[in-house]
Amino acid sequence: MPQKIPEKLTEKISGKVPNTQKARIKKVKKNNQIVVFEKTVQKSKQWIKDIQSEISFLKPTDAYHLLRAVLHALRDQLNINESAHLTAQLPLLIRGVYYECWNPPQKPHKVASKDEFLNSVLDHLGPAVELHIDLQEGVASVWRVLFRHISEGEMKDVVHSLSPSLREFVIRTQDPEMMN
Repeated sequence: MPQKIPEKLTEKISGKVPNTQKARIKKVKKNNQIVVFEKTVQKSKQWIKDIQSEISFLKPTDAYHLLRAVLHALRDQLNINESAHLTAQLPLLIRGVYYECWNPPQKPHKVASKDEFLNSVLDHLGPAVELHIDLQEGVASVWRVLFRHISEGEMKDVVHSLSPSLREFVIRTQDPEMMN
């Protein structure tokens, strides 16, 4: 009696695509669009909406510029490993924004205070972007969105990496009553 060859092996020999692999391919392609890109756009838009919900009259473009500037100021505070751990939890599109124009230093440039961090955010915003909001409240809103979307353990690691003065500011952003 001939020995039965396992289905996976016959599929490899015959060149047929296994059913499980076909299912994965269908998930990746939907109407000739790649689902991962659709999802990252949706997630990224949600982050922008979340920042807008923190500051009601903020336009989507201003929310984007604020998010970008805070992420760039934050990456200057983190070492390469901590940056990699943080960005692993960002939507793909926002991860690209984080790494945009980044030339990682050997050692992070740590700011000593909240005011230095806010100045760094202003530098990253650049002269072309005019936000008509209180910068401290805008930055605090981005931190709240980060805390909402990034795991608690990772955010603890990020906050622990900051200087004590900046760490205190970031922790206080979680309770808007304490900001004043």
